[in-house]
Amino acid sequence: MRSFIAFLATVLGLVLTAVAGPAIWVDQNLVQESGFVKMAQPLGEDHEFQVALASATSRSIVSELNLPDVLSEAITPVVNAAAKGITKLPGYEAAWTESLRRSHHLTITGEAGTAQPSGFTFDAAPMVQLLADSVSSKLPVKFTAPKQVLLPVGSQAQRQVLDFMVNYAPLGYYAAGGAVLAFLLALVSARRRGITLMVMGVGVALIAAVWKVGGGLAAEQLLTRSDAEALSGVLGQRLANEATTVLDSWFLIFLAAAGVLFVVGIIVQAISRSREARARR
Repeated sequence: MRSFIAFLATVLGLVLTAVAGPAIWVDQNLVQESGFVKMAQPLGEDHEFQVALASATSRSIVSELNLPDVLSEAITPVVNAAAKGITKLPGYEAAWTESLRRSHHLTITGEAGTAQPSGFTFDAAPMVQLLADSVSSKLPVKFTAPKQVLLPVGSQAQRQVLDFMVNYAPLGYYAAGGAVLAFLLALVSARRRGITLMVMGVGVALIAAVWKVGGGLAAEQLLTRSDAEALSGVLGQRLANEATTVLDSWFLIFLAAAGVLFVVGIIVQAISRSREARARR
């Protein structure tokens, strides 16, 4: 009976671990603003993203002016030149961080009256404002950036998946607590605690492997678009890459935990066998 309880508790613990890991990851890296900003921050230094950003911001400024074609043609080269060097402008890092914070608010926190037709909504307004200020200092034309420059990334179906993940992510902590209790029950009930620990280690390693493969595919499906050359397409692809990088770090952590469980199990089993051998003598 004890062995059966230990088996059931081990299986339950592994199932809860499989649920808790992705949920906690989503909460820490998507739901929480600080985690999202930290994860996406390296995008600001990505060359391909910078090229797409420069093109999008320059188009946004020129379109906002509503100038005659002759003046627009004269101003556009100046705007384009400034846009290419936007990452070198003073305040670029602060503007990029603010864009990420606004985007997180629009996509995750939600804003009253704001529709969410896409998986992720990126607000490039702080970047456009930075470029507008730079161009205004070089031309006799005062540029005023719009309050929002929204770039949709992904589809409505992807949005529904993201909403589901965000709503249920906090439950991951309860699942983690349940997994710990289940594993403790398994160890208390097990006749061969060393073997039980080894089984836990193998189970956690398999779960981590599934996360590594499935997490990367999920990020790809959730954020990428077909318009890969546009800013929204580049943004989605790069966000998926950054999410996969963070997932890889979690994979290594859980793989290390699995290794520790397995090694401790070997040690416990060896000690147990040694005691049994001495008892027979």
